[in-house]
Amino acid sequence: MTDSTNQPLSTDSLAVSSSRHRLKWVLLVVIFGAGVAVGAAGSAMLIRQRIASVLSQPEQIPDRVVPLLRRRLSLTDEQTKQVAAIVHRRYTALEELRSEFTPRAATELRLLRTEVDAVLSSDQKQRWAIWCERVEEHLPSTPAQKPD
Repeated sequence: MTDSTNQPLSTDSLAVSSSRHRLKWVLLVVIFGAGVAVGAAGSAMLIRQRIASVLSQPEQIPDRVVPLLRRRLSLTDEQTKQVAAIVHRRYTALEELRSEFTPRAATELRLLRTEVDAVLSSDQKQRWAIWCERVEEHLPSTPAQKPD
């Protein structure tokens, strides 16, 4: 092999060239992997934020669902009106059910926490308390429990 000046390439030159070539590929793979990781993390954060937004404002669910159904199902104007009425009516019934269920579930969870706590060591109690708090963060609240 020869270089651009028609001089024979030494073994050292070939090794450096090969090493640079490998380095370029390694960097390319690392940069691509970093891009994938950032994209995945960003997507996960966006999804989590949207879910939190919906859960923090459940009264907006019917107004978000109807346009989605209209697009996905290609509803006519008349169908959209009918579907909107159904969604609002059923959502109201579901909210009533949730308002009855959530306090009862919260009571059962408090009893569970207290009863399990009674059989744990102090170290276990601390870890149990942390675990319970994390679980409780993800539970829905009733409108009365929401801070204004």
